Amino acid sequence: MINEYQVIRLNNLDQVATDAEPVRKLKKPPLGWLRSVREGLGLSLRDVARMIGNLSPQSVHQFEKNEAAGTLTLRNFERVAAAMGCRVVHVLVPGRDGQTFTELEAGLSGDRRLLEDTEHTMTLEAQAVGNIDERAKRGIRRHGKR
Repeated sequence: MINEYQVIRLNNLDQVATDAEPVRKLKKPPLGWLRSVREGLGLSLRDVARMIGNLSPQSVHQFEKNEAAGTLTLRNFERVAAAMGCRVVHVLVPGRDGQTFTELEAGLSGDRRLLEDTEHTMTLEAQAVGNIDERAKRGIRRHGKR
């Protein structure tokens, strides 16, 4: 059972997920964002190193390699992005397209699993109701969770 504070937080997160929907479709360039943006802006490794200050072109190159490999720290990612006049926007969204945090929480809490198990049993008895997604949302709200 979740409390009222968690319901408010989930509703706020659902709004963030809705606002971030266009971002979900973005795919990281194969060589990484840093290199793609740097090359798109016509900057050399030396240019970016100079803009950051106290950094060698080799370090910038290593940052680009680390980003492409998924090992660059967020601090360094933001540092290089800022030097190129950009900012890093990071957000967590539910893993499935169109899924809300409320639906994600329901699935993680076991409520949905219970509903699916019940629906399966009722199907075997030729008494299935159907429309599990809508029933899960309504049922959670009805029982004081949402």
